[in-house]
Amino acid sequence: MKALTSLVRWLLADLIAQIFIVVRGPIDYMSLVTLSSFGFVYHGPSGQYFYIWLDEIIPGTAVVQYSLRLP
Repeated sequence: MKALTSLVRWLLADLIAQIFIVVRGPIDYMSLVTLSSFGFVYHGPSGQYFYIWLDEIIPGTAVVQYSLRLP
């Protein structure tokens, strides 16, 4: 599920950037596919496993433990 969320976020971010920031003509679909694939294949799963790992090495539910897990 994290991979799909990351795919959508990277897709929307690139689309918004192409429309509003880099006004250079038609939409670059190859860029959309490339960045969405990056979000799905790498960014989503790596973030998920990173936070699972942090939960293992910093156990607890107190405010101090949660603040230590913040990037």
